[in-house]
Amino acid sequence: MPRVIYEWRDGFPSRGVPAAKAGGAIENIRRTHLGEISPEVVVEEAREPRHILHPLFQWHDTEAAAAFRLIQARNLIGALTVKVTLAARTEPRDMRAFVSVPAQSEKCDRRVYVRVQDAMSDPEQSEYVIGRALIELRGWQRRWKDYTALAAKKNRGEIKQLVSEVTEVIDRRAQT
Repeated sequence: MPRVIYEWRDGFPSRGVPAAKAGGAIENIRRTHLGEISPEVVVEEAREPRHILHPLFQWHDTEAAAAFRLIQARNLIGALTVKVTLAARTEPRDMRAFVSVPAQSEKCDRRVYVRVQDAMSDPEQSEYVIGRALIELRGWQRRWKDYTALAAKKNRGEIKQLVSEVTEVIDRRAQT
């Protein structure tokens, strides 16, 4: 079995809980639940104040409810799509209605949602959106490359082609 080292993803609010300890706790939960992990079981286990995962959750119900509504709002905004006809005599395509970008109106790390067509018509936001797409494609490629069933299929070439196409778009934009 390969050696596993747990680490937090960049930007995760770990609240002082080492990733190795959290990973070990999740492994313990997995072992005691027949190899399966569910969010419900993790929350139930972490409810105990002395549990290593306890600080990673918001236990104040009012604050937790407000935070959950923000998650619901993000999901709502992300679930909206529009049918767009990109050129005459082409079939309409479904695409996201809104995309998340850094706020331009403030000097902070706040993110906002804008219409996709507005983001793509703004050079700064367009570069950001396309750059994020490339990062996500490469991340997806890294996450899934070890799955031999997927790696053995022709999809691997298609993924490389997608990454190449996004890279070309970014390069063309950089030259203008």
